[in-house]
Amino acid sequence: MHLVTTADDYKIESQQDFLNQIKEACMRVGIQFSYEFDNSGKFHARYIQANNGWKIILDRGLDIYQPFDAGNAFCMNRRMPASRKTKSFYVTYTKVL
Repeated sequence: MHLVTTADDYKIESQQDFLNQIKEACMRVGIQFSYEFDNSGKFHARYIQANNGWKIILDRGLDIYQPFDAGNAFCMNRRMPASRKTKSFYVTYTKVL
């Protein structure tokens, strides 16, 4: 799995730290994960390209959830993602030939 993203202008260090944590977590279960930053300014589309030919286009990216109190250790939305409200978004699946 390879991620191409843009660098966060204000939190690049924490962004890289999170991506490296994802990489380590994936490695533990046998998934190869890599990432790169594309800051060319041409990068806008949000999609996931699977190695089986399917492309999943996300108009909002992965930021689909409404905000909640992440600082509250007893907030059910923090522990149970299925209970979180989502923002309006579209997902399109296409088979790339």
